[in-house]
Amino acid sequence: MGLGIDLYPLMQNLRKALTFSFLMAILLSSMPSASSAELEVGTTYWVLQGEFDMTGGPPNAPNRWNLTHPVDSTTVVLTGEVRLHPRISFQISYGFGDIEEGTIRDIDYDASGVVSNLSYSTSSGDTRLHSYRVYLRVWSRKKGYLDLSLGYLYLKNSVTYRDPRIEIYNYLPSTLSWEEVWLTYELTYRGVWLGVRGRIDLFSDLSIKGSAGYIPWLDAEYDGLRYPERPPSKRQIERIDAEGWAYEVELAGGYRPSPNLVLDGGYRYMRFDVKGRDSPDTAWANSWEHIKTDFRGPFLRLSYSF
Repeated sequence: MGLGIDLYPLMQNLRKALTFSFLMAILLSSMPSASSAELEVGTTYWVLQGEFDMTGGPPNAPNRWNLTHPVDSTTVVLTGEVRLHPRISFQISYGFGDIEEGTIRDIDYDASGVVSNLSYSTSSGDTRLHSYRVYLRVWSRKKGYLDLSLGYLYLKNSVTYRDPRIEIYNYLPSTLSWEEVWLTYELTYRGVWLGVRGRIDLFSDLSIKGSAGYIPWLDAEYDGLRYPERPPSKRQIERIDAEGWAYEVELAGGYRPSPNLVLDGGYRYMRFDVKGRDSPDTAWANSWEHIKTDFRGPFLRLSYSF
């Protein structure tokens, strides 16, 4: 039995992105064209620390559970941005990285808040992201600029849990442990992006850059499979559909050693926060879930313009 993938939300967001692109094309065609297009390509190395946090509980019951694990990774982001008009540019980004091994903590609480079950295991996986953004320059001076942005963001974490170690089982101490891949999941975030970015030149070769973005309508899908190495009759499917929001902030310093080459170093923080329920055809039917994922850390970006 494999993981089910619902294409409907993806197609809905793709329709929104295509509609937006069509409207922007009309706007662009109505403006006087620049004498030539400008192209900038870049590579970003983001040494991030992150955390996945899932809190939930059965419907109409006070007991709850909480599962956390790190999602640390060195993520590489490839970016291309083309400026077809002095005020408008289009950017495409693709990122990837391996999620480092981490320790999962899985806790069950009873109605009184007492720990009834506690276990640990090992996590690892990979992350993928891509985004499409249109930037509109609303302010420009010789020593700086300010852009507004609208676009689409997609991020997926694929994670494996293995080798559980149970320390508390039904309120009693335990030393039970075994080797097994006991869960795999894919968590996908997607949504329409609203943002702003700017730059201020301190000197001819030094600048300060910043950006911020917000996703007010964020869709999330969690598709999991428990005990994937066991016979099909022993496996358990988990599906969660959730909605929420996300934001990102970034601050960097830029150094331009030549007219076409820029080196940026800075810090970026991203936060995803969604709430939803388990699908009714699973063992956790209609349970409520609150999922949060944080990414933060320094980055180094090298860009070249043509």
